[in-house]
Amino acid sequence: MAAKSSSTLLFVLWVSLLSCNPKDPLPLDTWSQGCIQLAPDSQGFRLSGMCCEYIILPQMKLDRHQQFSVKAEYFTFTGAGFAGQPIIVNGKLSGDGQTLTISYPTGTAVTTHELRPGAATMYCFCGCD
Repeated sequence: MAAKSSSTLLFVLWVSLLSCNPKDPLPLDTWSQGCIQLAPDSQGFRLSGMCCEYIILPQMKLDRHQQFSVKAEYFTFTGAGFAGQPIIVNGKLSGDGQTLTISYPTGTAVTTHELRPGAATMYCFCGCD
């Protein structure tokens, strides 16, 4: 009887692990770091506030390690307007849910932002909008 009971328990645990769905990594709508802001956009999210560049990200889902990786569009100012190129944006939500770290390639370097809940606390003017 005990073997049947433990088999049933293992089966239920196995099914529940397989049925785990990713969750939205953003418990709040807007995250920021100084001038940088990640906020909802009609296409998902927009990372803005960087000089002469912005990123459009789709909806993101966390995996079981509180991480995500999405294909995004990175736009830079060309002098005549903004031109986009595809990039991969990686992110991780801290265990306490208070820091969203995202990183993405910019040329030969990787740019990283550590965002906190709330709107941008600064406005940085770069003159290319």
